[in-house]
Amino acid sequence: MTGVLAGFAFAAITLVLQGAHRRASAASRDVDDVVDVHVLVSLTCAFLSLLISTLAYSVVGGERSCSLVQGRAASEEFLGGITFAFAIFCLLYSIVHLVSHAGVPRVVPHVRAIIIIVGPPLTILFLSTAALDVASTPWKLEDGNYLPRVSGFSDALLVAEWALPLCVLVLCSLMWRMGSTRRRSAGSAEASSRWISRWTIYPYTCLGLTIVAEVRAAFLPVTDPGASISPWQVWAGLILCTVVLVAQSASLSFEAGVDQAKQSAPEQPSAGPDPVEGGPGSGEATKSRV
Repeated sequence: MTGVLAGFAFAAITLVLQGAHRRASAASRDVDDVVDVHVLVSLTCAFLSLLISTLAYSVVGGERSCSLVQGRAASEEFLGGITFAFAIFCLLYSIVHLVSHAGVPRVVPHVRAIIIIVGPPLTILFLSTAALDVASTPWKLEDGNYLPRVSGFSDALLVAEWALPLCVLVLCSLMWRMGSTRRRSAGSAEASSRWISRWTIYPYTCLGLTIVAEVRAAFLPVTDPGASISPWQVWAGLILCTVVLVAQSASLSFEAGVDQAKQSAPEQPSAGPDPVEGGPGSGEATKSRV
């Protein structure tokens, strides 16, 4: 699936390069260039992140035997989930700006609402579940059945598995509501482009964190099926993902003027040649003057 999404990201890059994503709008060429540069950077970072995520999940799919119950597979699953989360949200982030400045204003609020309100809580829920798998290893063999390990770490993650996504959902919903007035304000295209340019660091942050997670997974010893990341690394990954996703939701929630319907430039009436005496239409013009 990550390989297919990488293909879509590459297709979107070619779409932006050709300029085929724009409809008629009153935005200036300078504003279009600023937005296109930001979208291209985001799509490129998403493309590279999805390729890295593909490699991460191919490694997880190749795990067999003892590593599945002793910890290494669970740690690779959690780190692969981090790479996938940042890759997907970098792709969604670029899609939001692609749609927002493509001259389709009625679709923009719906796309933003889905990505701001629904996306971050679901992502944190999936990551929390993967973190709980890490805390449950190594599994114990009792009466012929493997049972998860119970500890204070797993008990804390069992609570955080639902509490953290719920808090993110409430926070993102509040930001969406608080930013509604700013999004519907009559902001200029130049002001929107300046706001976008301030968040150029976000795609690079997603790509950097994707690389860090994959490098950490690569350092898990291949010869040790019980190799696992430490509890503080799991908490750091969850907190870091939460902060980055909430920051992305804030940037999309408080962007000025993006939900305002863009007015296209008024069409100038075509100035056709005046009818001349004896020419076509001169009879109707003479009758109207009479």
